[in-house]
Amino acid sequence: MVSRLTVPLLVISLLVGFGTFTVYVSSQEQMTPEQAFNIFQQIGCVSCHMENGAAEPFDEILKEMAENAAKYNGNIDEYVKNEVVYFGNQKFNSYDEMMKVMQQNVGASDEDMAKLNAFFKNYFEAAAKGEVAQEGEAKAGEEQAPAQEEKAPAQEKPAEEKPAKEPQNIPAIVFGVAAIVIIAVLLVVFTARK
Repeated sequence: MVSRLTVPLLVISLLVGFGTFTVYVSSQEQMTPEQAFNIFQQIGCVSCHMENGAAEPFDEILKEMAENAAKYNGNIDEYVKNEVVYFGNQKFNSYDEMMKVMQQNVGASDEDMAKLNAFFKNYFEAAAKGEVAQEGEAKAGEEQAPAQEEKAPAQEKPAEEKPAKEPQNIPAIVFGVAAIVIIAVLLVVFTARK
């Protein structure tokens, strides 16, 4: 015998499963360099990371990452250990260690830092695979800019990136379907007991 609550609970379960799936998929989308730069600027990283500042500007960070990613096979921790020097003499053991110090310096939220961390890690991995344009390269479908064209100030425009490949959301689909199935099974089990 089916309870009067079965159908509404099933509909709610399906909506929760679909909502979970949608949130998961949206969280997997790649951030553009422009979006990352906006966060970088908003949380105050540009107070040190600027032309003639204590640290390299955003576009120089991307340029160096693109130039070194293949050398370290996309391993950002090895890159940080060997290439990044903090205030002239301090080295970091990992990317995460470095970013914790940076977060403390600017007082950024965990959410903003998580977004920047994901961007830099994805950018480094993509650069190791040759999927980002290095300085002097034109993006696919664009002509090379004339050499005499003046560059924008470093903190206003980040380095360009090759068009991203279409994201593969197969894990998200599996996760969403699994969530819906589990919720539906639990619903059936609960209603069958009555």
